[in-house]
Amino acid sequence: MTADEAEKIAKENFNITTINSVELRHLSDEELDDIPYEEAKDLTPVYFIIKGIDKNQEEIIVFVNSNEKRFNYINH
Repeated sequence: MTADEAEKIAKENFNITTINSVELRHLSDEELDDIPYEEAKDLTPVYFIIKGIDKNQEEIIVFVNSNEKRFNYINH
């Protein structure tokens, strides 16, 4: 997956309208515990972390698994 693909997921799934940063990195232990998909916890811990603003003008952080696009979630 590319950063552009991860950004597209953030826009389509979480209504992110402004992207402030995109980072590809290994999740911290705390972030790993917050993954909402049990089956994703044993997969790669490398995620695109996309920080931005949603359509409600709220700051959000979207996590997109770097290998499996169906594992994506939001953390306010």
